[in-house]
Amino acid sequence: MRPGDPARSIFRRLSSRGLILTLHRVWYLMVCGVLLAGLVLGFWLRFVPLFPFIGVAFVALMWDRGPVPNWISMTLLVGMVSLLMALMGRPVHELVVVLGSIVVPLLWRLRTRFFNDRLIRVLMDVAHHVSEAQEVEEAARIAVRDLMSIGARWYVSVFLYRRDDDVLSQVAASDNFQLGLELPRGRGVVWRAFMEGRPVLVKDVSSDPAYVPSGAEVRSEVAVPLQIGGRRLGVLNVESPFELKRRDLWFVSIIASLLSYVISSMEARRAPVREGEPRVKPHPKLVRMVRMRQHGKVAEALLSIMGAPSALMDLDGLCRRIVEAVASMGYPNVYLLVQDQVDGDRVFILKAFKGLPQSDSVRVLSPNRLEGIWGWVVREASPYLCNDTSCDPLYRTGHERIRSELAVPILSSAGEVVGLLDLQDHRKGRFNQEDVHLMEDVCRYLGFMLEHSYHVRELESRMREMRLLHNIVREMSFTGSLEDMVRSVVNMVADRLGYRSVTVFKVETAEGGVSVMSSSNRYDDVEAVNRVLSKGTSLVARAARNGVMQNTRDVSKAREWIPLIPTVRSQLDVPIAIHGRIYGVLCIEDDHVGAFGPQEEETFSILAGHVAVAWRLLELVDRVKTETQRDSLTGVANIRKFKVTLAEMLSRAKRDDRSFAVVMMDLGNFKDLNDRFGHSAGDEVLKRFAREVDRRTCLGDLFARYGGDEFVLLLWDVDRSRAEGMVRSLKELAGSLDLGVDYRITVDAGVAVYPDDGDDGDQLIRLADERMYNDKRERKAHQGGMAHG
Repeated sequence: MRPGDPARSIFRRLSSRGLILTLHRVWYLMVCGVLLAGLVLGFWLRFVPLFPFIGVAFVALMWDRGPVPNWISMTLLVGMVSLLMALMGRPVHELVVVLGSIVVPLLWRLRTRFFNDRLIRVLMDVAHHVSEAQEVEEAARIAVRDLMSIGARWYVSVFLYRRDDDVLSQVAASDNFQLGLELPRGRGVVWRAFMEGRPVLVKDVSSDPAYVPSGAEVRSEVAVPLQIGGRRLGVLNVESPFELKRRDLWFVSIIASLLSYVISSMEARRAPVREGEPRVKPHPKLVRMVRMRQHGKVAEALLSIMGAPSALMDLDGLCRRIVEAVASMGYPNVYLLVQDQVDGDRVFILKAFKGLPQSDSVRVLSPNRLEGIWGWVVREASPYLCNDTSCDPLYRTGHERIRSELAVPILSSAGEVVGLLDLQDHRKGRFNQEDVHLMEDVCRYLGFMLEHSYHVRELESRMREMRLLHNIVREMSFTGSLEDMVRSVVNMVADRLGYRSVTVFKVETAEGGVSVMSSSNRYDDVEAVNRVLSKGTSLVARAARNGVMQNTRDVSKAREWIPLIPTVRSQLDVPIAIHGRIYGVLCIEDDHVGAFGPQEEETFSILAGHVAVAWRLLELVDRVKTETQRDSLTGVANIRKFKVTLAEMLSRAKRDDRSFAVVMMDLGNFKDLNDRFGHSAGDEVLKRFAREVDRRTCLGDLFARYGGDEFVLLLWDVDRSRAEGMVRSLKELAGSLDLGVDYRITVDAGVAVYPDDGDDGDQLIRLADERMYNDKRERKAHQGGMAHG
């Protein structure tokens, strides 16, 4: 194969997944067996010199990649052994035994290597041919042709699954088959392999009642499902008048895996591609910044939805809020379909929209009749991007002005489609892959919202504890931080439900180590409690490790119970988890045995689900806020954080009658450093300088990067002399700093003090900047005078 050949990459993928096996392990076991047999034989013949010969044979057998070919090394070894035994005067039968123990395994080794090389060469040829196909049917025909050329009298056929008709349709086959054969569900060995999702080998078809005669003399059959990533595409079937063996099953499975990969790649290439895609991609930093900003908007918008009173009880109101939140991100036409009951049937209804209205013919989508783009998305549970509605066969006209559309499914935690979020625009090519990724993230959160909304609607008429639970969720959503949210949940559950103790533990280690995050019970020594719980040997640790609710009816009979509260008799531990990640454990304890039944389990499971959603959203908001206030290169605060802190410091200084200083600085000869050593060295200098200055910044002060090689320092509660002293120390620091290159930098700085130099933030920045440039001019004049002198 040529370098860069697509067959090479496909074959390498298959090899990395362990689909192509060799007989090396069998060979090594055989070599060890030969060595053991030689030892036994040596003892039996009482011929001690046989031992080194066996050792030499072992080395020769293992050595197959040296500079000398195998047949030459074998000849030399045989000659050496014969000469030594002749010189020692050994009998002829011992010579035969020794030579046989060396030559026979080595000949078998050469035969095995020849078979492996031939097999791999055949697989590479098949991979090369199939990868060059342009259509699914062409790839199937190539696979059939190559398999027929390999196997003696093999009758090969390829079946692909048609979801609409629920049949396996024959798209390629040998001459003895009638092309176009369709097998209904459950008929034949082919359907058995497809439904079970594993290969089937029938050595005698006459004894298998499921066998479907093909018109040819057939004795055995192999059926291998075409599947990739859990998705089943069809079946590769081989019949033969001879008995097929496990080796044939293994070989056909490899070809089936290759064909599955090619078919899946072809279907992926059929997805619509945006026309007029710009060839020049945006800068990665700009893409990350835009994505971070969009994700921040998503998190804040969805968190505001959760904070609305009884938001999850009113499905219509929840849908309107979701549409408003998505539209606020800059999408003019937003449509939300959710699963609902209509006359006892579950259908998808257009619950809310913003923008151009849709016609009545597309407002209701029945699962029994999934048409158009919306039907395709619900059926395939995958996003669909339409670049031009005028030439897309799936598009169903909802409004005549629409020219581009993006539809994304909303999935529940079980993977079921519970809704659909659709974006439309009057321009062609309005949406791209960034919009797809963003809307997929939005729909993940919407899936949990809609899923929990369904739960709340079904439980709305239940008892008082459930109504109290709704109030807890509502109050919890108004909190602005994770600690406040957890504390609010703990206090409300403890006060309104009257349990002995309510605690939220935070998971610290994968082994189940936890720590107390908030508790209604006041522990005398929280640190001591955390040390005990960090070992991962408690009832809470079991729920933290397994992610499964633990209802202990009588804690006195549980060996893992730690009597932090001696009067407790029952304990319910509910994991706070979402998307497979366990954030913490909600632990409720009571003084009565068996205090928690199925109703309490369901109630607190739902509560833990809400807490997990809010926990994740709050973490996302905190992470986005932190990342947007940090400089990506140096790691110190950026200009956005500096301006916010300056406004807060100015307000505090006016209120408390304090002073503070604004110090503007830049690296005086930074341009020369970049010109001499390159920008990578300049970036490293910026990072080292910022790290050292930030390390020397006191609590209450702020050091930030203003832009380029300019930095700014806010010093709280200082006068001019102390600020200027800080400037002098920074200049000394810059002169002595180890930059990693043979160079020394200087710092030019200017100081402005509140209230002596002004009472406005912009005025202080401007004055400090002017004094910094005055300092720069004085330094250059001084350096020029020294050079002139």
